[in-house]
Parts: sequence; structure tokens; C-alpha cells
Amino acid sequence: MRVLQIGTDRTICDANSASSSRMREYGKNFGSLNIITFSRHGHNLHEVSLSEHVHVYPTNSFSRALYLFDSIRIAFRLPKPDAISVQDPFETGFIAWIIAVLRGCPLHVQVHTDFLSPEYARHSFLNWLRVLIAGFVLRRAKRIRVVSERIRTSLEKKYSLRAPITVLPIFIDVERFRNASVEEDLIKRFAEFKTKLLVVSRLEPEKNVGIVIRAFAKSALAGGRAYPAFKFKIQRADSPLEGCLKGGVDKSVHLPLKGTPQRGELKIIS
Repeated sequence: MRVLQIGTDRTICDANSASSSRMREYGKNFGSLNIITFSRHGHNLHEVSLSEHVHVYPTNSFSRALYLFDSIRIAFRLPKPDAISVQDPFETGFIAWIIAVLRGCPLHVQVHTDFLSPEYARHSFLNWLRVLIAGFVLRRAKRIRVVSERIRTSLEKKYSLRAPITVLPIFIDVERFRNASVEEDLIKRFAEFKTKLLVVSRLEPEKNVGIVIRAFAKSALAGGRAYPAFKFKIQRADSPLEGCLKGGVDKSVHLPLKGTPQRGELKIIS
């Protein structure tokens, strides 16, 4: 089977990256896997063969507006695929649909984001436009893959889709984390905390990180006993929500962000 994949992950061009390793594994299941990845001329990327069956073609476009034309140009250099797979139903999906029509092959669309959440469209005009594009693309797909039952349910309620929807969550090697060795300084740093909560997320409204804060506060105050102080920590965050979340902790927990001793910690990494 010959598959053409279209996406935006430029790390695939790095033969040593985790993404390229994953593509090699995919390639073992196909006779041929060709990947077109959107890139700008300044990224200085080159075509690369990851294995005998997997080949990557960056568009090296002079602007984002040329991704469509450069992708079509590359697609017609390659043998006709049996199927085209695309990582999202937005701009990338629209370009993939055009290529699928021009080359006369079925389109497979992946959905990793709950874009029908009201917060998604309210976030920006671009996201609002993406929701419109997604409806157009999904109605023309032959197959759809989503990462959760929630997304499948929302798609089925919103659209009258003819394409079968498959739920296939992103694989997580849980045992790798369970068996991972813990650094000694981390053990000492969090030794005083009985319960440790880790949230890995972008600080965006649709991620609803605020519900974690409220749940943490409610649990801490359960039974009528409040801990003396709480520590709320955001690491590597760059979001307008950061200030709101900090304020939410003060309001929900009714304790200052700083203070000793510390009996609880909510750590958000973005």
C-alpha cells in the first residue's frame, strides 16, 4: 500500500527525532510512506529517506501562503498514493483534500483536538475559521480517526458524516514511566508532600486547567480541615491565563500563594 501523509511536524526531517522513529515504524506496515511536511525556506530542511519505505519532503516554501502550491507540486512528483492521511481537518486538511481530489484518492483525516468545544472557537478568529474548515473537510473524508470518545460523540452530534469514525487514543507507554528511575533531588524536594499532583497542559481555556485547581482546593479542605498553606506553581508558562489561574487559586483555596510550611502543591507545566 502506498500512503501519502501531509502534516506540519518538521522534526520528522531529523533522522534522530522521536517523530522520525515513529514514522519508520509506520513505514513497516506499508509498502511506501511518503510524507510532505510544511516548512519555510528559512528552516533549511532537505528531503530525507528515513528508511527504504519512508521518505520525507519538506515544502521549503517562501511563505505560508505557498504551502498549498508547493504541496501540490511535490504530490505530483510522487507516484499516485492509495490513500492520503492528514494530521488535522484544518488548513492542513483542506490542502490534503485538494490533493486527494486532484490525484483521485481517498482522504483519511485525524482529529486530535476537541475543536467543537465552545472555548476553542472563542479563543481567536483563526480558530473560529478552523471550525468552519473542519466541517467542510470532514464531510469529504473517507475515514476519520479521533483520539477520544468525547471527540467522536461531538462530531456525530454536529455533522452528518458518512465516513466511519475510529477511536484510537495516542499510545502512552505507561510502564516506561512506572519503571523510570527518580532523581534524588526530586525525591528530597517533594518528600514533605503526601499527595503530588502533576498537570501537563497548555494554559488555554479548552484545557480547563481551572477545574484541577478547584478539585485540588476542595480535596484539601475536605473534612473541614484546611492545610496551613499551599503552593501553586506554574513552570514555563506563556499564556494570558496564568494570572487568572493564580488569582483562582487565591480565591478557591483562601490561602496566599507563598508561605510556610507547605502541605500541598499544584504544579502546572506548560
